[in-house]
Amino acid sequence: MRIAENLVALRKRRGLSQVAVAHLLDIGERTYQNYEYGTSFPSLLTAIALANLYGVSIDELVGRERKVI
Repeated sequence: MRIAENLVALRKRRGLSQVAVAHLLDIGERTYQNYEYGTSFPSLLTAIALANLYGVSIDELVGRERKVI
């Protein structure tokens, strides 16, 4: 899953641990780990919080590429 790969890359780029991100978002550590493993997906509100934390758009977070029509 693209979002899982992006979460790992963004977290590492910021020099954060999975535990630190979970605490910053006020979610369980296992919950965040599951996002990175691709076994579950964040809710829209959590995805927005993740995008804000990492300073990216939702499109970037989920790996959506814009296509010019």
